[in-house]
Amino acid sequence: MTSVHSPTLKRVLAGQLCSGCGLCAGVAPEAIRMETVAPGYSRPQQSAPVSAATEKAIATACPGARVAPWQGIAPNQHSYWGPWRGIYTGYARDLDVRFAGSSGGAISALLIHALNSMQVEQVLHIAADSDKPTRNIITLSTTAEQVIRNAGSRYASSSPLQEVGRLLNEGKRTAFVGKPCDVSALRQLAMVDTRVNACFPLVLSFFCGGLPSHAGANRIVRAMGLEPEKLASFRYRGNGWPGMARAETTHGESAEMSYADSWGG
Repeated sequence: MTSVHSPTLKRVLAGQLCSGCGLCAGVAPEAIRMETVAPGYSRPQQSAPVSAATEKAIATACPGARVAPWQGIAPNQHSYWGPWRGIYTGYARDLDVRFAGSSGGAISALLIHALNSMQVEQVLHIAADSDKPTRNIITLSTTAEQVIRNAGSRYASSSPLQEVGRLLNEGKRTAFVGKPCDVSALRQLAMVDTRVNACFPLVLSFFCGGLPSHAGANRIVRAMGLEPEKLASFRYRGNGWPGMARAETTHGESAEMSYADSWGG
């Protein structure tokens, strides 16, 4: 049995519930691809049927289709935050890592430790697109230097799970960093694919308040007095806390804007 149009995708897209995580494209790369749609969000486009088994995986894991309570053991419950184990504060002891990160470099430090201790072979996370610096690409980091280079918040649409099928087939131990919805999708996929937990022994997320569109990022660049089409690099924030939004053009121009005026206002 196949579905020319996934019922799950149809319902999620119609309800504007898609987070753009890319899970559906990851489990059905021959049938679904992620595309950027106006005003600048990543959304799935289906071009071929998917099997009943694939539809089940999408229906089980899609964060726009399924909101399920935590199934693990948690010693504490909160009416707003749900189940929790502990709340801690911390930062990277390496000053370079701490400076590069958006909020103290804790995630970057954990990733570097996981690589150096060989708990994982690679890190799946997001990096700036060199061709369109306000946008994101998926990247695999295998060294501390790469982790640091790709550290920092990226307030733009991303689909970090669109390569999940390939990575599961390769079977390398991989650390995953994504938005809470991305992590939820990966955890739910483990319910129908036993390879997930072995392939992704370390899964990390961060606080997320939603994403602006690509159009929103372009408005920030123009407010700095620069043109998005001429960017050579763009950093949403970081290099200190909370860090400045910083843009540089191919002509050597640069501009900065405070977090409060860009994303925090």
